[in-house]
Amino acid sequence: MPTTIRSSAPPTASAPAAPPARSTPAVRVGKGFLVTVVMVLVGAVGWFLTVMTNVDALLERAYGLLPLAPVVLFVLVTALTAGLLRPVRR
Repeated sequence: MPTTIRSSAPPTASAPAAPPARSTPAVRVGKGFLVTVVMVLVGAVGWFLTVMTNVDALLERAYGLLPLAPVVLFVLVTALTAGLLRPVRR
């Protein structure tokens, strides 16, 4: 008479997914440094270009105020850059 071997665990549809591996602290610090160097360069270059293209408006206006449109554009570009560099949650 043939015998069958039964496992003690009930059958499952699939094995549970393993949690994602965490990167080492050095890798996380490196990524943070890289992102910071990007967000600061974008802001510095953007602000420089904003001011230099509107230097005439700065000299003509009282108190040296920039026009509103270039400032809003600068804020939008830097905010979008920050949003693009945000880490993805898993």
